[in-house]
Amino acid sequence: MRRRVVLAGILGLLVALAVGCIGPQAILVAIITSPPPGSTFEQGETIPFAAVVTLAGGSGVPTGVVYAWVSDLEGLIGATESFTRDDLALGIHTVTLTVVDAEGRTATDTVVVEVVPPGAAATAHGILFTSYRLGGDIYVMDPNGSNPTRLTLNPAWDSEPSWSPDGTRIAFVSTRDGNDEIYVMNADGSGQTRLTSDPTGDEHPTWSSDGTKIAFVSYRDGNSEIYVMNADGTGVANITNHPSIDIEPAWSPDGTKIAFASFRSNSNYEIFAMNPDGTGLANLTNHPENDRDPAWSPDGTKLAFDSERVTAFNYEVYTMNADGTGVARLTNNPAFDGDPSWSPDATQIAFMSNRDGNDEIYVMNADGTGLVNLTAHQSDDREPAWSD
Repeated sequence: MRRRVVLAGILGLLVALAVGCIGPQAILVAIITSPPPGSTFEQGETIPFAAVVTLAGGSGVPTGVVYAWVSDLEGLIGATESFTRDDLALGIHTVTLTVVDAEGRTATDTVVVEVVPPGAAATAHGILFTSYRLGGDIYVMDPNGSNPTRLTLNPAWDSEPSWSPDGTRIAFVSTRDGNDEIYVMNADGSGQTRLTSDPTGDEHPTWSSDGTKIAFVSYRDGNSEIYVMNADGTGVANITNHPSIDIEPAWSPDGTKIAFASFRSNSNYEIFAMNPDGTGLANLTNHPENDRDPAWSPDGTKLAFDSERVTAFNYEVYTMNADGTGVARLTNNPAFDGDPSWSPDATQIAFMSNRDGNDEIYVMNADGTGLVNLTAHQSDDREPAWSD
């Protein structure tokens, strides 16, 4: 019986096309408009679900549409075009919408949302980091490594988080629009907004001390340069303008200097500092091996950095005075140690190491003692950024 119906439908379609009665077959399209992909909600918070169903490639409006919203954690959670739920279970929900219209056409769309314990989103603070536990996402954890909480949830790669000085916003890098761009979000992961739009890629954001500007790396002028823009993405300016590679900017706590790594010696990376407009350049390190990833202490008197100055291809964490004097080695391990970030009281330094077989976030005292693995997870955790 089904074959007869199908054959009759095909014959009818051919006849209609022959006499010019109808155009191309309409395709049913379903688009979830709420909640935004990767949203985080506290348990008990109202989550709005909504979708738009249309016909593409044809005319008219679909009729008799039946909706089925299914969570992979709870099964069917809704059966209408729009609805709200405030009782979803804790966890990451992959919600799939399937629609069928009166003509038997079907369409689907999917959104991922996370439900966290009450208060978890509002109290986001501590150490930001990038984790590859479910792809590449931004997390935050308490300074002792407890309560890791995902802030982004996107199929693309999110990385290189940076706290605003007041701790209310986070700049980060994402490939969600096709290449590395700089985004900003609230401390709880909400309000994710794209700031840059350049096909060559923008990365490594760092905030000015007053939170009004962001320095970053871009390849938009043909090579890697340091740029500064307003915190809303406007007013982009190249402040290095040098043919060599300039990377990894770090804005000083008093706002007067930007430290960065540069390959302008043409043989290795050295750490430099400059004024926020690119003037007043000073070479802080002068060593035949690479020095990279500068990070200012909270009072601006010291810089932590990583270097392979003892053994090639083996980076260790060092500190030095803000003028480049007083270099001191803090770590001593054949594995990679790098990406340092100071605690707000300058008594500790978080960093990334693969000494236990994969990338983990560690913390140590500012003199290199008291080493503790904070993440201890089988997936890679990188790029710590400390805040109150």
